[in-house]
Amino acid sequence: MSSEILFDETMIPTVYQEKFLANPKNKNRLISIMMNKFSSLSMTCKKAEKDANCLIVNSALALVPTHQSLVVIGEDVDLIVILIGIFTFYSVYFLKPGKGKIAEMIFSPHTALEKTIADNILFIHANSGCDTT
Repeated sequence: MSSEILFDETMIPTVYQEKFLANPKNKNRLISIMMNKFSSLSMTCKKAEKDANCLIVNSALALVPTHQSLVVIGEDVDLIVILIGIFTFYSVYFLKPGKGKIAEMIFSPHTALEKTIADNILFIHANSGCDTT
């Protein structure tokens, strides 16, 4: 486990993100600071107790009736798997941000896979041992 770092929102990071977030106290403090900042800007904030992927997708699903299109942004491939498995809407997209020399990519869950695979992707994913989605 990495060391706890005492920080505030004005500090510039001096360690790699993975090492910083490996300490639960650092991660919780960062989440708290971000939620306070976003709330002060009238942005809705939700904190997942366990599975953030399900919270993210369910939050997007709740917005579908009132928005023409939605973009779910994340690095976790589980997000696109869940989107492919449950979304029947053509106006929902997944954006995987770029990192280093890798460009950002945007996916439409409905064009990502053949329908037969898409209909069974959650089962396939859960049984592959990739995650406990």
